[in-house]
Amino acid sequence: MSQEVVKFIRKSNDLVEAKYKFDIWETRIFTKMLTLIQREDEDFKEYRVYLKDIVGEFGLEKNKDAYDYIRQGAKKLMKKTFYIPYEAEDGQKRMFETPVISSLDSAILEDRSIANEHLYIGISFHPRMKPYLLQLKSKFTMYDVRNILKLPSVYSIRIYELLKQYEKIGKRKLKIDELKDILGVQSEYPLYANFKQRVINKAQKDLRENTDIMFTFDEIKSGRAVTDLIFYIAENPNFVIDKTKTTKVKKEKVTPENVIVSGFDDIYPLIEDYVTEAKLKEWLKIHGEHRMKIAVKYLREKLRSDKKPSNPAAYLQKLLTSNDWMEEVAAAQTQQAQKKTLAEEKVARRRRVEEQIRVLRNEAYQAKIRKVNTLFDAEPTLQAAIIAKVKSNLFSGYDVTLSETENFTQNQIFIAAIIAQMEKLHAKYFQEEEALYANKISILERELR
Repeated sequence: MSQEVVKFIRKSNDLVEAKYKFDIWETRIFTKMLTLIQREDEDFKEYRVYLKDIVGEFGLEKNKDAYDYIRQGAKKLMKKTFYIPYEAEDGQKRMFETPVISSLDSAILEDRSIANEHLYIGISFHPRMKPYLLQLKSKFTMYDVRNILKLPSVYSIRIYELLKQYEKIGKRKLKIDELKDILGVQSEYPLYANFKQRVINKAQKDLRENTDIMFTFDEIKSGRAVTDLIFYIAENPNFVIDKTKTTKVKKEKVTPENVIVSGFDDIYPLIEDYVTEAKLKEWLKIHGEHRMKIAVKYLREKLRSDKKPSNPAAYLQKLLTSNDWMEEVAAAQTQQAQKKTLAEEKVARRRRVEEQIRVLRNEAYQAKIRKVNTLFDAEPTLQAAIIAKVKSNLFSGYDVTLSETENFTQNQIFIAAIIAQMEKLHAKYFQEEEALYANKISILERELR
């Protein structure tokens, strides 16, 4: 029986967030090229991409035109460019542009009867792509390629990468315009409702059904318009990698990419008190790292609860062979995400209301100043009399050298005192507008209680 080779994709975070737009065939070719890069590679090679491999790995056997689409997709990649924003050392914002590939070598099919399994494309990354794909030590995103093999949409693949980058944080906020710009769909989906339905909601469904993460999201509005999205990222407890597509590998070869070794090192310290090394390795081979980690996390939570299992090893084995508990995990994660969303909504709403109150109070104050100036313009002698009275009240016994104009336009205490005097003299003139602002502020203050 053959053993599956786990292929990881590594991209710098800058490349994950780059602005570009591929179609699904260009994406599949580019993805296949990424899996051919070795971790120790110091330079790019000309990679042989066999068409049969793309067809098999992406499950395209039923598509009779797949081979032609792949060859056409490779040619279109020659014309594509990555746009990567970055900040220079002097703080200047810049845009780096680089072609995706530098060369393409494909077969001329004069005889269409050539066996498909022999067809390949010789393709090379552009040299300027090296900092974003080779010898990555930090600030990169890595994931098992099997997560995206069944994703039917380019946008779902891009959103998977953007959220996978923030999986450990559990949350990511993106402006709508920024996300559209990254995906290259500004003109395609100008209306948010269409963008939400065809891109965001579809990605949510695609990731939940096909990948190791899932998400919920919250809409942030300015007025009636949605301006930002907050994505809440969680492990997908129902995800099981399809292991029907396998590739032979030498059993003695052990690499950092080997899911069993990395899974063992992460998991064994958590359960070594009641599971042997041999048993854990056996379970990892059967159930995979992702399911093991979720089951172990669930077990440890049970051990901290009032209903501790008497036999942790037997309980863990039961978890691995049953799916009933997965629904409980998914429900708990959803409930936790909802609580977090509601709490953040409450804080955001309170801040919005407080800001609206601050703006209204400032508007009311400025309206009073305008009214005072209107009255002063109409009665110049009134201005002199009021200013003299305020000076007398505030600075009785002091030698005041500030000019009357400076006192009124620059000194906030003077302004407030002048407004108070004018409100006494012309109460009705101020009351109507003041009541309007007071009513608006009162309504908003009730929302804060």
